[in-house]
Amino acid sequence: MSAHEKRCRKKENDARDYAKHKEERLKKASEYYWATKEERKITNKAWREANKERQSKINRRRRVERGEEVRAARREHYRQNKPIYVANARKREKHIKIATPPWADLKAIEIFYIAANLQVIPAALNLRKGNAVVEATGMPLYCAWPAIPQFENHVGA
Repeated sequence: MSAHEKRCRKKENDARDYAKHKEERLKKASEYYWATKEERKITNKAWREANKERQSKINRRRRVERGEEVRAARREHYRQNKPIYVANARKREKHIKIATPPWADLKAIEIFYIAANLQVIPAALNLRKGNAVVEATGMPLYCAWPAIPQFENHVGA
């Protein structure tokens, strides 16, 4: 028997053994997966912390490659869980209303944010910008809160 024939016969035997023990291998792989799940979570988190820039590049590439797929999955999740999304939105609105001080000039705040955000920029630049307002110098502009008037306790009044 030639070397080529031996290789071919070995491949055939390996394929037959692979198919014969497939269920057993899958069961062992599943057991190992669940037995090491917490350890993998810790290891993966440590890797992401140590490789933030690389992880960021990976995430950007995935958003470009699979953007529509991800958007479709999010739309479907929203459609299936709409009551939860609506309830969370109402909770957020209530929290904002409670957190807004009575002296806040909401119209002035709205005008400030509208004026500060009237700029057309590419989506990629917008994602990098975050929520910082950038001056003409290119440096972030951090707004200071106005002096807060002191009110007497109005609770229950």
